[in-house]
Order: sequence, then C-alpha cells, then structure tokens
Amino acid sequence: MSIVAREIRIPDDNPERAARILARKFFVELKRNDLTDEQVIAVASELISCLTERLEKFEKRVEDE
Repeated sequence: MSIVAREIRIPDDNPERAARILARKFFVELKRNDLTDEQVIAVASELISCLTERLEKFEKRVEDE
C-alpha cells in the first residue's frame, strides 16, 4: 500500500466546511489505496482515540492549575 501525499486546499474562513472537505478527501485517499471499510473504521476510531487522549490531557492540565 502506498499513500501518496497530495496538496489539499481547504478554506480557512469556514472551519466546518474545511473539516468536511478534509474528511472526504482523506476518505477518498484511503479507499483509493484499497483500504477495506473495516480498515477505514479502524482509522476513524484511532483518530477519535487520539482526540480523546488529547482532550483528557488538556482537561487534566486545567484541573491542575
């Protein structure tokens, strides 16, 4: 499997639209590289886990202040 980096232009004036565009482009790249639906779900789960971990660390720092 070879994921090729491509430049993706996303609008920075509309964060919600930017997130949708980035997610769709990422999904297309994953499917273009022959990831199964199950693998795409695993990637999405890992992204959510990373975000959850980051938020938990942030919350702990705020509580410790």
